[in-house]
Amino acid sequence: MLDLLWGLILIKKYVKFGVIFFVLLTMLKWLFSSEFHWLENIGLSIGITLVIIFLDWTEKPYEYKKSK
Repeated sequence: MLDLLWGLILIKKYVKFGVIFFVLLTMLKWLFSSEFHWLENIGLSIGITLVIIFLDWTEKPYEYKKSK
């Protein structure tokens, strides 16, 4: 149960980061360029979110039972 709750908290954190990155990227492209591409922004946001998830996953050491 605790693992499920922790997983939901992490998913919420990553989704929040992805949405904030998407909004900021879209606003910056809108301010500095006359046009922007929705699919490019969505793809970049998903890609960056997946990279952040992967980096978070690699930081945790793997805990396993050593068999004797």
